[in-house]
Amino acid sequence: MIIFVKLLLAHLLGDFLLQPTSWVLDKENRKHKSIYLYIHTFIHFFLAWILIGKTNFVWFATVLAVTHGGIDFMKLHVQKDKTKRNWFLIDQLLHLIVLIAITLFYNNDRIDFASFDNQFWIFATGILLLTQPTSILIKNIISIWTPENKKKR
Repeated sequence: MIIFVKLLLAHLLGDFLLQPTSWVLDKENRKHKSIYLYIHTFIHFFLAWILIGKTNFVWFATVLAVTHGGIDFMKLHVQKDKTKRNWFLIDQLLHLIVLIAITLFYNNDRIDFASFDNQFWIFATGILLLTQPTSILIKNIISIWTPENKKKR
């Protein structure tokens, strides 16, 4: 389980904390011609490898980075202005599936659906809580600083 947590941390750092808005805009405008797509992909490789902290994880980190870059590449080419939100959610879901798969392959595990215990349900609830409800809360808190709300004052 700790491998997955570390990979999730690497993903959150790489996709949200270490990716400036200017990179996202450049990738959306230039698509696969943007150098930031490749820097972003490398950051995911580096973070995953460093956070796992084992030299034999280098191949898994490579697979993670290539799939991450591929998913982002696909999203950049298929999303439209009206579908960005949907493609963002699909993109994040696909990244999460890759993280789960890499964790299972690295640990040589299989998914045994009968063995989901209380720890799984606590973890799943925590993930859900930290995504949608938290984003809505943050959006509401910072909405007073958005341009359309400043005009109303």
